[in-house]
Amino acid sequence: MTEFQFWLPYFVLAGLRGVRTCELIRYKPNEPVLEWKDIFWNKNLIFVPHEIAKETRARDRKRYIPLEKAAAEILRPLASNGAIMPVSPSHFNRSRRKLASAMRIKFPENCLRNSYATYALTFRSLGDVAKAMGDAEATVKRYYIETLEPGVGHEWFAPKL
Repeated sequence: MTEFQFWLPYFVLAGLRGVRTCELIRYKPNEPVLEWKDIFWNKNLIFVPHEIAKETRARDRKRYIPLEKAAAEILRPLASNGAIMPVSPSHFNRSRRKLASAMRIKFPENCLRNSYATYALTFRSLGDVAKAMGDAEATVKRYYIETLEPGVGHEWFAPKL
């Protein structure tokens, strides 16, 4: 199933870091998206520049997302130049449907961001989770959080390779 290998950065960044699809997939020609250079390996940070972050009313939308050890271990061997997800939206959507069909599942809307927020909140503050996601605390609490037992999120972020 090597045809789905390009998905790995998407799953890691969305599911383990809460990155939005619109920050990874270019929907218009020349639209900026996250690139490998935006990952600061030596500082364990992912930088989401203002022009890449989802448009909101905020004057400055840039943010820094902590890069967990597990995510770094998976992503570092994949790093190259240019966009992290260099695919068109049509290829992304077509491949997503094909992957879901092969796995016999349906991807719920925002499922990876929901999982990130839910599991991260079991051992991080709401403020830290919201800041990493680029959302207000009230938005994260209202739309992304399912209450789990404290601490269970550590396993979600542990390397399983």
